[in-house]
Amino acid sequence: MINSLTLCLAVARPAFRQLLISIISDQCRPTCIITDGIMSFAAIDVAEDLGIPVITFRTISASGMWTFFKLVETGEVPFLDGNLDKPITCIPAYENVLLRRRDLPGFCRDENADDPVLQFFLEQTRIMTRASALILNTFNELEAPMISRLGSFYS
Repeated sequence: MINSLTLCLAVARPAFRQLLISIISDQCRPTCIITDGIMSFAAIDVAEDLGIPVITFRTISASGMWTFFKLVETGEVPFLDGNLDKPITCIPAYENVLLRRRDLPGFCRDENADDPVLQFFLEQTRIMTRASALILNTFNELEAPMISRLGSFYS
């Protein structure tokens, strides 16, 4: 996995830049780029350089995305003490929800702060906030409070 990740990081950005430059002309310019949130590392830098807005797409819910953003923002991950039963208490709006470390995806539970996969996911979460907009697997009637809260990460 690590070798594949390293290769992807090294190749994707230049390849994406070359692709965009090859299709841009005076008559044909993309109005925006919609990128998978996990591939933001390739799209956002290139799109910013070329002046094209980026929209990130994630298949998780607004609540899940809010959780990741807050865990990264507060420095809660990685969990260096190994206590996976410890409740997560740093997330506003979850005061009455029992969310334990073990309830999070595997990359969040890694105890090695230098793990390349963990670092990749942390960086992708940070990079995503530079996008112009975010598309999630939700709708306003289901998660209105979380959708509103996510706006605080986008200017």
